[in-house]
Parts: sequence; structure tokens; C-alpha cells
Amino acid sequence: MKLNFEISYTIDVLLFIDSMIRGDYDDFGDDMKHFLPMLGTVSDKYLKKLKKKLRKNPQFIEFIVSMILVHNQLHILTAVELLKKPKQIVSQFKKSPYYKTSSPELKKFANSNFERGLSYLTTIAIDLERLGFKSFWLKEKLTLLKMRSREYNDEIERFNPFDRINHWLNENELLYESKWYILSYSSKRFATFFGDFNVISTSVTENDLFEKMLSYLLFAESNTKAIKGILRKTGKNVSLKLEFKSHPDKNHYKNLVNYVEISLKIALKVHLINEIKQDDNVKITRLADYPLSQEIYGYMNEYKKSEVVTIEDYITSMFKHLLSE
Repeated sequence: MKLNFEISYTIDVLLFIDSMIRGDYDDFGDDMKHFLPMLGTVSDKYLKKLKKKLRKNPQFIEFIVSMILVHNQLHILTAVELLKKPKQIVSQFKKSPYYKTSSPELKKFANSNFERGLSYLTTIAIDLERLGFKSFWLKEKLTLLKMRSREYNDEIERFNPFDRINHWLNENELLYESKWYILSYSSKRFATFFGDFNVISTSVTENDLFEKMLSYLLFAESNTKAIKGILRKTGKNVSLKLEFKSHPDKNHYKNLVNYVEISLKIALKVHLINEIKQDDNVKITRLADYPLSQEIYGYMNEYKKSEVVTIEDYITSMFKHLLSE
């Protein structure tokens, strides 16, 4: 099976501007150094205004990207043409099936007055194109995007991970049915929108592809909600409490439920990556610091999850078994 990795200059330029505003130069430093100093005074002023907007709403640009992803003319209109039509962006979004299932924050944003912020972004996008950013993107980035999509598909064909991964997803989140975008400037490396649009950055190597998929998709919100209730019941286990209290990262996880959840995620990622790729190095490097993860991993290998058992039932049985010993 091959995935259709969509490529969008419009989304890429928005995420490039987002990186400029945030000062996120880790992966894009050379590109920033080339274009940022050449921006006009109006764009410089708007970057400062957008920084203030992002302090109030860190998801400002991400929300705009969310609405644009479902726009039926994303691949027809140019970036500037699309960004100049805020009312159409909102109208298209509200007509889409994704509006009903979107977060209250995104709905509130879609109904707010964000047009001025969008006009700032449009001006900066025009300025970047004046400086040759689009020509640069077509020459330097489009080639990379196409190459990466081929590498990802070669990796997918080699290991065919979908049956194994979908075995752990709810029916409405099947991985191969999702829409896939590959971008140059996605600083999140891998992100999902509406549980259906997957955005992956070219900075993810083909060797890391499955790990990134699993990190974001296995514990989608609908899965996590059900699992959280199961995990709360682990708080009565004395030995588990002691394990959490002695863990060097306990302050990062804040409470036992979060610690159990990360242990479960680590074990499941290692289990599936090893199943798919037979990579013993993953087992060694990921499980060593999490005793509970090692126990969960052992359980998954000994008691395989069948297709007829739900994720919730399987994890409930797992913790009953682990915590009774």
C-alpha cells in the first residue's frame, strides 16, 4: 500500500512564518537567516504584532492551518488568494463535517474576529514571495518533499505497518484512511488535525517514521479518554506508587496516572516497532528506565491482543494481571 502525501506551499509558508514569529530556528536556521533580515519594515512590524497575538493564543496560526486544511480550494487558489478570503475560509470550515467535531477553542476562534491577524500573515507571505521565497521553495524544498514521500512509501511497502497499528485504533481512526501532508516547516515533526489529517515534516527520517506515527496516533483523544479511567484505578497499588516516587522524572509526569500512561505508551510503541521492524535496539533504549513499561511489554508479548478484544478491555485485563502479582 502507498500513501498519497499531499504537498501544500500555502501551509508550508504559514508554518515558515510561524517559525519566524516563535524564533524556532533549530531546523530552519539557514532559511531564516536568509529571508528574515530582508523583510520590509511593514512585515517587521506585523511580525511583532503577531508575536503579541501568539502570546495570547499560541494556537493562532495552527487554527488557521486547521481551517485551511479542509478548504475545498486549498490546491486551486494560490497562498495569497486563499489568505485574502477570511470569510470564505470560515464558511468552508463551518460547512465541513470537521466543524462539529472540532474543539471548543477552534470553534470560538472561527467565530472570532481574526481577520486583522490573517491580513498580517498575508502581507508577510507577499513580502516573502517578493524576496523569492516561493522560487526558493520550488527549487530547494519541493525536490526534498518528493524525495521524502518516496522514501516513506518505500518504508511502508517494506514493512506494511497498517494492520498492526490499526489493530490498536478505534474504527473511525484507521491510519490508512487518513489524509497525509508532507511539509518542510512543520516544527512539530508530526501533527494530527481532527484525527484525520496527518502532517509530517521532512526532518523525520524514514527510519523514525513509525515511531512518529505511533507517538501521535495510537493514543488519539478518543482512546485516551477511555484509558484514563482505567489508569486512575492503578493509584491504589503501593509498589507502583513507590516506583513513581523514586523515578527521576516524577516531577515532569506530576502524578501517578500520567506516569502509568507514559509507561503504557512506551511499551506499546516498542512492542509495535519491534513487531513491524524487528529492531532490538528499540527494546533496549526505550524500556530500561521504566520498570512498569518492561512489565507491560512482557505482558503484550505473552498475551497477544486479539482483534475481537477492544483496547479498553485488553488494558483493563492487563492491569488486573500486573497489579495482582
